[in-house]
Amino acid sequence: MLTTVVAGTGISVVDASAATVALPTIAAWYGADLPTVQWIMTGNLLAVAALLVPMGRLGDLVGRKRLFVVGFALFAAASVAAALSPGIGVLISARIMAGIGASMAQANGIPIALNHYGEDRRGYVLGIQMGVVGLGGITGPALGGFITSFINWQSIFWVTAAGTLLVCLAAQLVFRATGQRDPQAARRFDWWGALLSAGFLVALLAALTSGPRVGWSHPGFWTGLILAACLLVAFIVWEKRCRHPMLELSMFASPLFSLGVLASVAHFMSMSSVRFLVPFHLTAVEKLSPAQVGLALVPAAVVIATVGPFAGRLSDFWGARRVANLGMIVTAGGLMVLLGLNPDAGTGPVIGALMLMALGGAVFHAPNSSSIMGALDQQRLGVAAGFISLSRNAGNVIGVALTAALVSATMARRGLPPVLDPAASDTPTLEAFDQGAQVVITVLLVILLTVLLSILWTLSRKSAPTGSAR
Repeated sequence: MLTTVVAGTGISVVDASAATVALPTIAAWYGADLPTVQWIMTGNLLAVAALLVPMGRLGDLVGRKRLFVVGFALFAAASVAAALSPGIGVLISARIMAGIGASMAQANGIPIALNHYGEDRRGYVLGIQMGVVGLGGITGPALGGFITSFINWQSIFWVTAAGTLLVCLAAQLVFRATGQRDPQAARRFDWWGALLSAGFLVALLAALTSGPRVGWSHPGFWTGLILAACLLVAFIVWEKRCRHPMLELSMFASPLFSLGVLASVAHFMSMSSVRFLVPFHLTAVEKLSPAQVGLALVPAAVVIATVGPFAGRLSDFWGARRVANLGMIVTAGGLMVLLGLNPDAGTGPVIGALMLMALGGAVFHAPNSSSIMGALDQQRLGVAAGFISLSRNAGNVIGVALTAALVSATMARRGLPPVLDPAASDTPTLEAFDQGAQVVITVLLVILLTVLLSILWTLSRKSAPTGSAR
């Protein structure tokens, strides 16, 4: 059972990391600029982020196996559509559809495994998942770079479609049904809550990604932000009044839950931003081929695969929050290394910084997830797992959108279009891109350290009365 769940996780990681390596090639293929091509990642992540909590709640009601299998079937169909895309608009639409399928699978896969193994092995299960994320991170960049260089980027999606169909078949054979069809489930499902939460995320990300294109003072940008704020307020008001809310706001009364979610968003903002920037830097500035870019990302993935399982086990004994905070500190160290780089630094320091950030991510993810899940009861595991994935994917999508916005704005201030063609980029364009990347890394570092200090301060205040008695 655990093998099937983590295999699905691994294929999702391979799909995302392989596609990331191919982004510069896809941009050149379609002649797309950075704000457009980033939607290949953002559209997928946004669909996942918007639907994870609703799909986790729906899995609690109608059965997690059903949603897991249907989700991966949809993912496979979307991968086929992506491989056959005649234009970048179709490709983005296919990646959004893949995100919908991924949200169904991600929100229900880990709860299936946790119900099977029990609470006392939660860190073990999450650690194994993190190890598989690392293995997928090793396979994805290398596979994506090799396929893009020697076949074509479309073949990446044919490979993931085949792997996803195998997971579907295995899940259908191995998983037990986790619930019976409930004719009242549709009535008890919080459809308005799902709609308002998805609308909030879509409006927020649409505003952030439109900023570089229409201008930060454009009425459309501010309209999107105001709409997002209104939808968030409406969602909170509705959830307080709803008889069967999708998200019980009382969960946020637990410091371990709310701080864990906040830490996850900040941490994955940093990770996704760097993953988006590095392939463009290595391709355009360092002049590496897609295959070489893929290989350059492998050492960081090896770190995740090696350290991830041990971090999960360590959190079971030393304390999940302590281990997760250590991971955030190490990730901040990796950002500091990147902040000190210049265009002439070469690939070695970049790979070293990526490995340091990977170490921080491996130490952070499983303990932080364990901390979040441990704050809630068994009946809300589906919602908790959905929220863990939501915070991760929300951080990913906000990080990519923020990165594209800041880099595009930096290039625009120098009178340059936000286009980075590896075959034609000139020195002013490359300098502007690297300057924008430094702005992004500075912002991310400030956010991550601010969240970490807030967590440490809050936990120290919470433990102060008992601490004095020790």
